[in-house]
Amino acid sequence: MYNDLKQNYWWDGMKKDVAELVAKCMTCQVVKAEHQKPAVELQPLPIPEWKWEEVTMDFVLGPPETKKQSNAI
Repeated sequence: MYNDLKQNYWWDGMKKDVAELVAKCMTCQVVKAEHQKPAVELQPLPIPEWKWEEVTMDFVLGPPETKKQSNAI
């Protein structure tokens, strides 16, 4: 956005003003995702032939801590 604006406009502190506007704008944040590196494609696990042949666990870490100091699912 800054590069587009600077072609036609300029004011003192313009870069800072544009950065603040983009940080507050939800539409700007959604559109910005196009410029991010694409996520790696997920690789499914092979399907076992027998029950309990394989057991896997996924840990989800990072949620806010609960009253009991838990932060994982």
